[in-house]
Amino acid sequence: GPFPVIMQRTPYNKETAALSLQQTDVFRAVRRGYAVVNQDVRGRYRSDGTFHPFHQEINDGYDAVEWAAKLPGANGKVGLIGHSDEGRLAWYAAVSAPPHLAAIAPSAATSDPWRIVPYAAMAFGPINISWACMMRDRNMATNGADLEIGEAITHLPLSALPARLGCAPNAIWDRWIAHPTLDAFWRARAVTTYIDK
Repeated sequence: GPFPVIMQRTPYNKETAALSLQQTDVFRAVRRGYAVVNQDVRGRYRSDGTFHPFHQEINDGYDAVEWAAKLPGANGKVGLIGHSDEGRLAWYAAVSAPPHLAAIAPSAATSDPWRIVPYAAMAFGPINISWACMMRDRNMATNGADLEIGEAITHLPLSALPARLGCAPNAIWDRWIAHPTLDAFWRARAVTTYIDK
């Protein structure tokens, strides 16, 4: 050392999400002189606080990068990686412009949640209820496969869908339903809003 840090932030449990980093890739990175860190986001698994997806993650990303840069043995350079939601978290950290962030490598990750959650191809997609149900508690509430997703496509009103599927109360879903248009709520959560940073 000192070593640059490769970091992944996750809402899916840092213990099991590390497995998605492909162990061979982690070992290869460590052999090449990187420290590898996997972190639970606020309010998920072993992390304190309350989980509010798309809300606190820009500021938390800044804090996480600056924390990782100061870890014992770190050289002050941090790169964020992630696939899907973890990639979105890398985008969010980048727009907060932490001074020690050297690079991001998101894959299959939207920079704008309006486009995919709860929408898909710009059409409201109640099938995303599965993600809202999985994420409603500190730990995974369900794996999504247990839900009758066919019910989501036909059930009205949409506000009652979590109760119908057995995952109520659901603050995440309620927040999405309260913002059915591209309003200030969604713009504040889009990386494109902060692209100049």
